[in-house]
Amino acid sequence: MKRSVRNVLLSCAALAICLLLAGCSGEGAQTIVLGDGLKADGISVSATGEVSVTPDTATVSVGVFTQKASARQAQQENARTMSAVVGAVTRAGIRQEDIKTAQYSVYPSYGYKESRVTNYDVYNVIQFETGDVNKVGEVLDAAADAGANTSFSVAFGLKDEEKAYRQALELAVKDAGSKAGKIAAAAGRGVGTPRSVTETRSSSGVVRETYTAAADKAGGEIPVLAGTLKVQATVEVIYDWR
Repeated sequence: MKRSVRNVLLSCAALAICLLLAGCSGEGAQTIVLGDGLKADGISVSATGEVSVTPDTATVSVGVFTQKASARQAQQENARTMSAVVGAVTRAGIRQEDIKTAQYSVYPSYGYKESRVTNYDVYNVIQFETGDVNKVGEVLDAAADAGANTSFSVAFGLKDEEKAYRQALELAVKDAGSKAGKIAAAAGRGVGTPRSVTETRSSSGVVRETYTAAADKAGGEIPVLAGTLKVQATVEVIYDWR
């Protein structure tokens, strides 16, 4: 038993010596962290650029909900109402070929505390895109007057997202250089050329907002304001010392 314990202690001591020698060896790659963003082998920074642009396109959804005692009745009435909505939307300036069905569903509806079907619900939602963002309120108003009563939504966007994103990317790179300069100055050093630049892009970069309009417009036009969209780009840059 004593010999076994002694062997374990000798093995642990030998392992500790090996680890110590390996740590002292110059062959192992090590990164010495000197401070926030400051490393012995360069300056690493992350930066984000952002531009605000006016949207030039809008994706609009409007729907018709119908509830009747039979599925056939519900579908027929829903079809009549949706036909009127499509007609109103086209007269308001939306091309027929730009309109598509986004959702169509028929569900049985059960009464309160009842196990039998009492009604059938039909949801029919159409979607279209328009480049006249200032006309969206008028189009929604026409759809509501024609019978649309659900799923009113507007998502503003850009026809050329890439152009705005490139502008944000340029700002991000400039901001990275400014950050690296401040870090180097604080350490009493200078900034060299970028060793690597990594674009951390996970999507188009456009921060989208969806506007949901109320079906009850209280006798007036449904108000929709396009506002502005934010486009963001993020980079990670490693600079050499100078």
